[in-house]
Amino acid sequence: SGKIKRTKVEDLALIDRTWDAVMGLSDGEKDRLLTGTVAGNDAHIVFYTQDGQALRIKSTTVNPQQTGSASGVAGIKLRKDDHLLGATVVPNGQDDKNWQVIVISENGYVHRFPLAGIAVKGRAAMGVRCLRTSNASGKLAAVAIGLEKNNVDVYLTDGRRQRIPIASVAPASRDIQGDRLVRDSKKVPVAQAVVL
Repeated sequence: SGKIKRTKVEDLALIDRTWDAVMGLSDGEKDRLLTGTVAGNDAHIVFYTQDGQALRIKSTTVNPQQTGSASGVAGIKLRKDDHLLGATVVPNGQDDKNWQVIVISENGYVHRFPLAGIAVKGRAAMGVRCLRTSNASGKLAAVAIGLEKNNVDVYLTDGRRQRIPIASVAPASRDIQGDRLVRDSKKVPVAQAVVL
């Protein structure tokens, strides 16, 4: 539902082999947890949606909540038929000149642009468009953020992986379709991407 929750690590019950609630879901069966990660006070969070919207916020705009059942606060505002796919953390968001945003569509179209192309906004905004979707590209599948020296592992829904060096993706503007760089993704959609 586009919500975000922040909890101090010391407030989590980190006991081996036990389940503990970390976030209450507000919309029953329609809502689910998409991402969980560690982020410091200097981190930025980038949300991304199926229709190609991206929103960047400072982690400190989310006040920590102690209880596991707390459902968090509004993170990104979603259009009626859009769906949140996930969020990624930029460990030191203030130093955005070296960070690159890698955008990958369902059908394997890829492009990259500097993180500065997504200005920091407040919570509950819609953000900016980071992919020009088309019938050829399909919807947005994944967003990864890394340095030019890093690689991105792209995973297809059938479990296969393709590694793409970020430096091999030509720098481009934010709102484009990109180039088809992921093999076989026309038959098997992209599931996710991870920066190494």
